[in-house]
Amino acid sequence: MHLYVANKLYSSWSLRPWLLMTALDIPFSETVIPMYFPDSKARMLDVSPTGKMPVLIVPPSDMPAIGKEGKVLV
Repeated sequence: MHLYVANKLYSSWSLRPWLLMTALDIPFSETVIPMYFPDSKARMLDVSPTGKMPVLIVPPSDMPAIGKEGKVLV
């Protein structure tokens, strides 16, 4: 999993998933896209269609399959 966040100092929304995943020892890599730079919005739009952070990219191999009855298939 890969977590894209804005500055955790300025954005509590970016801090929340990082804090939860760190506290629960969920393995992930992280990219910080600093806010308030001329290229910040363009960099955010590269990973998020809305340009909003945070964004968690989960590869299909890490996602469980969901059956017709809503049950998780392992």
